[in-house]
Amino acid sequence: MCITSFPLLARSIHFKGLNGTRMGTVAIGAGAIDDGCAWCLLAVVLSSIEKSPTAALRSIGGGIVFVLCVSLLLRPVSVAYRFVMPGFAADGIHTALANLEPPGIAINQMLQGKPALAASDAGRFLLNSTVGIAGLIDVASRVGLEAHDEDFGQTLNVWGVDPGPFLMLPLLGPSSPTAAIGTAVDMLTRPTMWVGSDTLRYSVAAVGVVDTRVQLLAAEELITGDRYTFLRDAYVQRRNYLQADGVAEDPFLDDEAFEGEQE
Repeated sequence: MCITSFPLLARSIHFKGLNGTRMGTVAIGAGAIDDGCAWCLLAVVLSSIEKSPTAALRSIGGGIVFVLCVSLLLRPVSVAYRFVMPGFAADGIHTALANLEPPGIAINQMLQGKPALAASDAGRFLLNSTVGIAGLIDVASRVGLEAHDEDFGQTLNVWGVDPGPFLMLPLLGPSSPTAAIGTAVDMLTRPTMWVGSDTLRYSVAAVGVVDTRVQLLAAEELITGDRYTFLRDAYVQRRNYLQADGVAEDPFLDDEAFEGEQE
């Protein structure tokens, strides 16, 4: 899979140390576009399955073809989007899309036994959805309600389910068995999945895919050497970092501390 063609929704949260910002961004971003495309496909299937199983199968087949076609055009569309869209407007759209995540994050935090963090993210969603004008303005961060990143894949891991081997899935990109299951479950926690308008669901999903791809335009330049190995190592580091809630060991820092003591 080529990141320039097929770059889980953008979870490019920055962090420091061995699991550095850029590698984590690329690793999660490598599947970000495909997660958005999969969201589109799931929305189509769920709508069609109400009509008949045959309609659902036709939707799956047509949806896969659509995803492949869109993926080929995604990079040039994203470049054009970044060129014509004013910075403040692009930032507002990105913030509004990110505001769709907290409900699912709060649910997973409750399932993981983190009620305080769940309350924080639920409050973040309510504040940004109201005072922040449907999430266009990140008011919550300004009052100390920080964003977190939890998903059902992590919840399964907390419950003792082994993540399983690294997978490079055709539509989801870098993943694992638990992460793939988690993606499907988390899609159902997005507020837009439960609105009555198909047009709104598909529009939000489409804009989300383009927004995610725009975030990756710079990050993709960081891939060096064997693409598969780079994405695998970065993805595994990123998932370990998230599973530990941002607490990660950095052997390089330990080496520096040891050298300082020697001096």
